[in-house]
Amino acid sequence: LTAHDLAGNKVITPPQSVTINRAGQISTVQITPLLFSPNGDGVRDDVTFRILSGGSELVEHWTLNILNRSGKIVHSFSGVKEPPAKIVWEGTLASKKPAEDGPYQVVLMETDHAGNTAGTAPQTFEIDTIAPLAEARLEPNLLSPNSDGVKDQGVFQLKVEDVHPVIPVHDDIDAD
Repeated sequence: LTAHDLAGNKVITPPQSVTINRAGQISTVQITPLLFSPNGDGVRDDVTFRILSGGSELVEHWTLNILNRSGKIVHSFSGVKEPPAKIVWEGTLASKKPAEDGPYQVVLMETDHAGNTAGTAPQTFEIDTIAPLAEARLEPNLLSPNSDGVKDQGVFQLKVEDVHPVIPVHDDIDAD
């Protein structure tokens, strides 16, 4: 910039560097596992969100929102500068109560130093705390395995039902 006044005085400012940023940075989120059961039994009690930064040096602040099936935010994590590489959620709401079973979505929002905000596409994961229904029957229900040909053998009928695929069933039979 060069400026002159009416008296003929002149000023020249030194050149300055300007950065133009039109779009926010987009990081990605990976969810593991996609189905978890926060019921305190020590098996899949939490979900991990791994954040792969798309430009950490430019992030001013971020928010990771967890939304229920209605799109309402039920829990949020937030911070300044680069988001952590991983965030673990134990399935509790902002009120510290357990979240209901069902589908949820996670969205990461980042704002850069220029004020641009970018977000990831919603990704779905699910909470399922209800155990499968299982039934086992022996037919006939009374055996007499004495090799006399009468009720020496039986057949186990197993039935397992759940809203999700069930891991193959195994059963231990105790001869006592």
